[in-house]
Amino acid sequence: GSGPSARFTAMVLNQGGCGLHGIAYTDIRQVQVFSCPSIARDRAVAIMAHEFAHQLEQDRYGPAHLSSDLILSEGTATWAAGKYWLGDAPNFRAYVQAQRKAGSYYPLATDYNGLGIGAMNTLYYEWASFVEFLVNTYGREQFDQLYVSGGGAIGAANYEGVYGKPLAALQQEWLAWIDSA
Repeated sequence: GSGPSARFTAMVLNQGGCGLHGIAYTDIRQVQVFSCPSIARDRAVAIMAHEFAHQLEQDRYGPAHLSSDLILSEGTATWAAGKYWLGDAPNFRAYVQAQRKAGSYYPLATDYNGLGIGAMNTLYYEWASFVEFLVNTYGREQFDQLYVSGGGAIGAANYEGVYGKPLAALQQEWLAWIDSA
């Protein structure tokens, strides 16, 4: 819903070990993707789109972006990069519904550190779907209030203050929304 406030630098760098990952240094307006020639270009583009979205978050929310709830910052970046992440799925709701049917699910406030790349990917898709749910159900204005409510940790935003419900209750609404598609 908003564009960049100024130019930023995007870099694709060769990764010696041929890993694929990205990082956004939004305060200095630089996004980077690390890849190598044997990784499919569309995968690197998907990561770059995600990192671009982090810069757009910085431009929309200002310094509050740097201390946002990880569910919201990573979920928004993945949601905004949707067409690059979704494959044949029409939206994140459908994507996560298929993930859940395949037995892949984590509670939203799960810290993926130490769980491996599969868990991180599952959570990024879930978080994108949760963002999709919040924006579609409650509107962008309330979502923006939530995003800047801080917390800095997974699940630490002021869900109750903004929506009148704790994260656990919103998670149950989101799961019902997923399952009703």
